[in-house]
Formats: sequence, C-alpha cells, structure tokens
Amino acid sequence: MTPKAAVQALIDAHWNEHQIAQAVGVNRSTINRIRNGVLSVSYDTGFRILQLVGRQPPANNDKQPNQAA
Repeated sequence: MTPKAAVQALIDAHWNEHQIAQAVGVNRSTINRIRNGVLSVSYDTGFRILQLVGRQPPANNDKQPNQAA
C-alpha cells in the first residue's frame, strides 16, 4: 500500500486530514498534498501514515472537515 492509498483508506475510515496530520506529526497541507499525489513522501512520514491504517480515528471535538485541493 502506498502512502497516498493509506491516506485515502484513512479518509474512508472516517479520519480527516487534520487528524491524520496530528497523528503523523506533519501539517494538514502535507497530508492534502500526499492525498492528491503532489508530494513525494519521506520514508518516515510514509511509515507513520501506514501505521495508522486499521486504527480508529481519535475521538475529539476539534474535528476539521476534509479539504481537497
């Protein structure tokens, strides 16, 4: 699975870009660029994204909507 596919799988599993970014330790814009195939991903970032697949999104009240470019 590619990081781009992993981001899409997380979105499909009700994560939003902000939650993914917080869990991975990057900006939301980085996740958006990965999702849209605009950004090459470092090994570390890709690995952290892949580790999230299959996990439930964090429960919080600070949810921000998904934003596609």
